[in-house]
Amino acid sequence: QRSGRGLRYPSSANRRPRWSPEPPDSVAQIQKISGVASVEVKLEVPAAPEMSVSIEGNTFPITLIEPEAQDRVFTSREVILAGEPMTYTPEARGLTFSQRLLRGAHYTDAQFAGLIGKTATIHVTAPRGDTAVFTTTVRGITNGTFGADLGNADQLELKKWWYNDPNILQSDGYAYAIVHTESLNDASKVSAAIVNMDFQGSTLQGFLDQVNRIFAVLQVMLSSVGLLALLVASIGIVNTMIMAIYERTREIGILKAVGASNGDVLRMFMVEAGMIGLLGGAVGVLLGWLLGLVLNRIIVDYLKREQIPIDAPFFVVTPELVGGALLFAALVGIAAGLYPAFRAARLDPLNALRHE
Repeated sequence: QRSGRGLRYPSSANRRPRWSPEPPDSVAQIQKISGVASVEVKLEVPAAPEMSVSIEGNTFPITLIEPEAQDRVFTSREVILAGEPMTYTPEARGLTFSQRLLRGAHYTDAQFAGLIGKTATIHVTAPRGDTAVFTTTVRGITNGTFGADLGNADQLELKKWWYNDPNILQSDGYAYAIVHTESLNDASKVSAAIVNMDFQGSTLQGFLDQVNRIFAVLQVMLSSVGLLALLVASIGIVNTMIMAIYERTREIGILKAVGASNGDVLRMFMVEAGMIGLLGGAVGVLLGWLLGLVLNRIIVDYLKREQIPIDAPFFVVTPELVGGALLFAALVGIAAGLYPAFRAARLDPLNALRHE
């Protein structure tokens, strides 16, 4: 298993690094950290350049994909329909197209494989009116629905021209780097080493730890509310059973007069108390299930707005949980009914029959 998140280079406006290597050297140093399997980097290209590509005389506009670090980590990889996927090494070259983009350029699915390895000429127009031409090759075609992806080395050439700065990589650096570790256990160690290099870094494990802390606080709060509700419910059951005994005193006397033993009366009121608890448990399970559905929808919508596409339920009601909740509710009802039941069983039948 591998783990990683975006690691951003420090801003000189905020703090001064203890050392100042060039970005390629920084990536090389990260790769040397024990436990690092590989490092992906991503350049930040100029905002919305006007671009088109020509392949064997067919020219059509393209838009470059600019995925954020969390998208690279959390979103499942696109399926390769032809060629090979884009790699995110500093020296990566080539273009990968989404199938939707090529279909819009009047290519059929049967023509996709024939495009692999073809020369692609990229025409870029800057807002200042300058134009430039870059040559690369078609690397792959994915099942994606948006844009094209350009290798880091090709993007670097575009960026150097755009800003007229041959040393743009040294001054600007990469937008982010994603570090893959050899194992899940190495993620925290590698993250700490990278932070010590004056980079900002986070891991999936750190994200999960933060989520677990949030849920731990929620669990304590909900448990406190649950214990309070349980206490109130127990007092309510005791009060209900005592009132039932008071109202049914003559009935208890008649039962004992016709041969019912103390144990029979005790069991009768214990069963009633258990049924009250079971009914309350059933209502609670139903309300809890409905509340879980609402909270799941709210949490998933929030994560999507934060560009963390986790589409999985956080609150799940399993058959085991339902059975355990109903059993627990019945036991609470029985426990709350112990005192009233013993009180009913000890009633003197003569006094009970004279009760008005």
